[in-house]
Amino acid sequence: MNSELESAFKIFDDPCVDFEKFKQAASSLKFRGKRKINFTPREISSYVKLILKEQEEPGSVQISISSEKKYAFVTVLAPDWTGYLATVSGVIQERGYNLSYLHAFLTKDKKYGVINMEINFPTQKEAEEFKHKTDELTSILKGMAREDEPLKRLLKDETRKLEKYRETIRILEKICRKGEVSALVREDGEAKQFFASRSSAYIRERKSEDLAEQILINFRFQQRVRKTGGVFIDLKNIETKKESLTALSIAGFDRYLSLDDTLQGLREFLPNFQRKFDKEFVTDDGIAVFRIEIQDEDGKQLKEEEFDELHLFLLNKLKKRRKRRSPLEFRAGAELFGRLIIPQLVKEASCSEKSQLYILPAVSTRDTAQFKIVLVSPIRDKKLGKIEYSCINRLNRVMGLSIASSKSPSSIQDNEVDVIDVIADTTVFDKTEDVYGVIKDCVGKVVGDFRDFDEGMRVADINKLNELVEIFKGEIPEKFIRKFYYGMEDFFRVDEPKEKLAKDVQWGWDTLLKFRKSKKRRYIKSESTEFSTRICVVEKGDTLGTEKYLKILSDYQFFLTKVDVPGAILLMFRVFEKNRPLSKEKLDAVMEKLR
Repeated sequence: MNSELESAFKIFDDPCVDFEKFKQAASSLKFRGKRKINFTPREISSYVKLILKEQEEPGSVQISISSEKKYAFVTVLAPDWTGYLATVSGVIQERGYNLSYLHAFLTKDKKYGVINMEINFPTQKEAEEFKHKTDELTSILKGMAREDEPLKRLLKDETRKLEKYRETIRILEKICRKGEVSALVREDGEAKQFFASRSSAYIRERKSEDLAEQILINFRFQQRVRKTGGVFIDLKNIETKKESLTALSIAGFDRYLSLDDTLQGLREFLPNFQRKFDKEFVTDDGIAVFRIEIQDEDGKQLKEEEFDELHLFLLNKLKKRRKRRSPLEFRAGAELFGRLIIPQLVKEASCSEKSQLYILPAVSTRDTAQFKIVLVSPIRDKKLGKIEYSCINRLNRVMGLSIASSKSPSSIQDNEVDVIDVIADTTVFDKTEDVYGVIKDCVGKVVGDFRDFDEGMRVADINKLNELVEIFKGEIPEKFIRKFYYGMEDFFRVDEPKEKLAKDVQWGWDTLLKFRKSKKRRYIKSESTEFSTRICVVEKGDTLGTEKYLKILSDYQFFLTKVDVPGAILLMFRVFEKNRPLSKEKLDAVMEKLR
């Protein structure tokens, strides 16, 4: 090893250390027995430098970082402890650096752990940028390499969490259908996101079987919501290490569901229930998933014979949130149908060269439900009208479905645009979601692969909402923003620029604050902008009939936003005539009638 020591000493840059002292410090690199480790001169030099510093500060952590061309060399010396290697190397990897070499060992007296790492940078520019970060990295590594009881406990918890994750995956492999496990364990899969977002205590206290079932239910519910819409609920009694609980898993579109409404429904069914745990998240495409774990007022699980009644009660309660507008409201919105919906579908069909389908619920009665089907398909070599003809034929063959009307197919930008109204017999179809499924099946057999436009719109929808929340962070409660946003027409809020929507949200919030300050039972305010007139009505109470307002505004085009707030209802109308705000005379007349 003498030749290696001599080479190492040549690059050692401390004139106060002679070769003998250098050699003595390096002696702890020797290993007993047959095991032989070769060290590079650079490693020996870095090690001696750190061990000499440590002798001046016993028990300290010492770091050496140097660079050469597109490489950086990091050496860490610290008293050894369980988790030391994983923690230190993790600091490097978590910052996105590419480790091309790692060598770790204990000194001869087993007192210190030494880690040598080599980082390879793809470009010289990144290597230069790294040089400016060495002080920061040194500080972080010193903090992480030092033995620390809270850190050791955290690592211990994370190790147990990882063990529980692996055990849960083994259970999922036994209970999942073909293809589900691979979807669950991918980088953005439900299993990894589930464990990343739950505390170690939550994971530790619950059985792996219950965790596996919860993950699978979340995954399958999301799949069902994407396919058919609707609200899905699962109830189960579980045992934790501490207590017996009743667990509810609930999923549906975020625009229709809220955790507050769900808890209120539970409170109506079980006035004194004890809320032990709840968790909510919203997927990127706008699906809300809730997990609620409760006990009754005596601190016990619910009886399983109560499950069916609670399931039905909650389903009816939450479906009321999904109730579509009255025929009069729908008629008012339908005037803008061609302006918003069809152009969006045509744009998507032209860009993707894939058929676009949108299903819009219309008027419902006790025994029937009407749906408007909008289908935009690239014509290619098909004759105009052939797609509509084939769709109508297939829909007519389905028991419980009948064609109410259809418009003559039109051609827009080499796309066939079909609008078909169908009536579903609700005595044949148990759920509205079943009608959606049948319509999609019929369309798929005619046009092949198509895009459910509602799914794409949900992604844009949730992104727009998140942008609004960020704009008003700390100024307007997120709960109000969400309610206001989802109270708007679906296509309107996706199509409208976020800057204009932000002005509506701000104006609505300001009006609500003025209403509360006024102490009046009803407060009305109006304002004209460049392209429309805003009219806002806030009234005390839990219900507010919209018919009288809609009739007053029936001569104009408008968008309606309805928001339920504690103790009051807020209605905001954006009214326009020929894409212009109402004249002063017309606005005065409308306001007189509204008052």
